[in-house]
Amino acid sequence: MPATEEMLKWMRKVLNEVILEGMTEEDTNFTDLELSEMLDEFNGNKYKAVAQGWMIKAGLTEQGDLTQYSVGGESYTFTDKAKYYEHCMKMHQHYEKLGKRSGVRLFEADVGNPLTDEPEDFSRLMGGKFDAESH
Repeated sequence: MPATEEMLKWMRKVLNEVILEGMTEEDTNFTDLELSEMLDEFNGNKYKAVAQGWMIKAGLTEQGDLTQYSVGGESYTFTDKAKYYEHCMKMHQHYEKLGKRSGVRLFEADVGNPLTDEPEDFSRLMGGKFDAESH
């Protein structure tokens, strides 16, 4: 499922990839499709997705592509690639930690049988080792 416009805006903000007036997504390091795919790759976990984005930016620094960026009316230049790389990796680690804290629902389960309105027998699913009444 494609990311919402609101989610893309948030991702661009925390990745310092805001599309400035008169520019397009092609003027940034990530297209909206690429950001949406990162989000899908991590099952909607926005923190892990932006952590991946910061890792990619760190890799681009090694190639010499990223040493300067602008946010709003401010422009920043890193004269030392190592410092910018370190910054990217710190941001990656920060969002990676947040991603681990924000649990992602792995599955949904109906607690009852929709045909009979009877509760599901979880002990059957657990090989008879689970007694719902005692928990």
